Amino acid sequence: MGGGEKHVGTIAEVLLSEGYEVDLIRVGPVDEVEFCQRMNLKLDGARWVDWPAQSCAELAPRSADYDLFINSTYCSSMVSQAARSIYLVFFPHELVEAHASLASCSGRQES
Repeated sequence: MGGGEKHVGTIAEVLLSEGYEVDLIRVGPVDEVEFCQRMNLKLDGARWVDWPAQSCAELAPRSADYDLFINSTYCSSMVSQAARSIYLVFFPHELVEAHASLASCSGRQES
């Protein structure tokens, strides 16, 4: 756990304090109490949701049910299908596999 987790956890904390429903999605084990203690976050009311360890392409349709989907997964190539999306990029980060799909989402063609 580090800066990226603290960053997205703080976003979740703020959204919760404003009365929004927040799902924290994980694809592996996360000790919720330890996470909150180590990150010094108050995430009471957040729902921890387990997604299967599948490819980004297989997981993408699951994002469609969210009003806002914030992806903070390091090196993720998942293209959100939510109405509104935020993709937090952490450097160094090279999008090798996702370059073509991200370009197509922006209307550009891969050369």
